[in-house]
Amino acid sequence: MQFAKIIGQTRVINSFIKVAKDKRISHTQLFLGQANAGTFALALAYAQFINCINKQDFHIDSEDELIADSCGKCPSCLKYEQLAHPDLHLFFPNVKSEKLGVKENPESYLFLKQFREFVLKNEGYIDLDAWYQMLNVGNSQGLINVRDVERMINNLSLTACEADYKVTIVWCFDKLNSDAANKLLKILEEPDDKTLFFLITDNAQAILPTILSRCQLIKIPPINEDLKVHKKRTEDDEYFEQLLVRWLRAAFAVNKDISPLVELGGEFADLGRERQRLFLELVMNVLRKTMYVNVGISKSNDLYEITDEKFRAGFPKMITPDTCYQIYQLLEQATFHIQRNANPKILFCDLSIKTGNILRQINK
Repeated sequence: MQFAKIIGQTRVINSFIKVAKDKRISHTQLFLGQANAGTFALALAYAQFINCINKQDFHIDSEDELIADSCGKCPSCLKYEQLAHPDLHLFFPNVKSEKLGVKENPESYLFLKQFREFVLKNEGYIDLDAWYQMLNVGNSQGLINVRDVERMINNLSLTACEADYKVTIVWCFDKLNSDAANKLLKILEEPDDKTLFFLITDNAQAILPTILSRCQLIKIPPINEDLKVHKKRTEDDEYFEQLLVRWLRAAFAVNKDISPLVELGGEFADLGRERQRLFLELVMNVLRKTMYVNVGISKSNDLYEITDEKFRAGFPKMITPDTCYQIYQLLEQATFHIQRNANPKILFCDLSIKTGNILRQINK
């Protein structure tokens, strides 16, 4: 998961980035905050950033914009995006489940497939009640038990497979039972080099003081403390969707009149690098959704909520798998050059002309 996909929390994220760049990462960090604040998503994105082999710097000084992010494309990031990196270890509350065939001796490892699906489906924003509902455990309460801690210890004995750091993320750490907590204590006292523990909780009072004393406490503020950023991102989404429609129509007609694209190029330049990147990310997302429409997975009116019906009905007809791939590559190249301070007007004009040519070729 990339930092850019997290709602708000930009100042917290930038503090993570600075610590990582200065190589001052604490071995054991306790993320304290409510689930809807994105605590798990933050921990996961931080781990991905630390082990990314092609980190992206945005050269932005403002504390309200991301200063860097993982690339999302290197082998490490691709595996993190699927929660399948061999040096990422996940632990979470678990309980016996007849439905899933775990009738005795439950542990996180036995539910890893379901947990990955749960996280990916919810884009990292997970809560305990929804997890219990997925497991269909009724009134049973999950725990992180001794078997989980024994597996953590075993993981630590193994050499890292690929990454610089082995990362263990423990979600709902306050669900660690007393026997497991005592067994874990020694690991936290003498952590191995290049080993990180990201512990996540919304209830620090339920954690043993001896463990708390060994953690760097990171308080994650509620989203409503970052309303300006959240509101700005919502407004951006609405504006970007309208900009997208205007841009694609102008690109398609560029052979007849280039002036609308020139005007849009100035508008694009005024966005600033971070918002330019977010806009291109939205376009890539729309292309993916368009392909879903074309293969019958989704309906055209699912593409947007606020754009006009003519666009919703017509755009999927202009896109084939081949044109989708070509335009997607152009957008990735443009994103790459934005992060390297390319002239935004020239970049946008070049992207627009090439996109228009592709659309006209298939729609002659």
